[in-house]
Amino acid sequence: MAGNPWQALLAESPEVGRALQGLVEALAAQPALSDKVKQLIYIALQAAHRNSAAVAAHIPMAVKAGATRSEVVEAILLTIPAAGVGGAMHCLPEVAKAFRGE
Repeated sequence: MAGNPWQALLAESPEVGRALQGLVEALAAQPALSDKVKQLIYIALQAAHRNSAAVAAHIPMAVKAGATRSEVVEAILLTIPAAGVGGAMHCLPEVAKAFRGE
């Protein structure tokens, strides 16, 4: 799907989009994990599902929260034992794109 998935969801079904956004915000507000750890977990989960668009969208959020390139790579690689190599191979190029010039 082209474009921003959140915007598409809000356009197609505003009530569902707002409800989902509320859930995401409530989960993000939980205090036990740092924002960096939450972003790394999210990146790993999306990599396991081969969702490279979500991985690409969340890498800058992880970096803003203090994650390094090595941490992002490790989060993606940790998906291999549980989800196989496919997701990691599909999503690792997003790391190179996000950290160009480093």
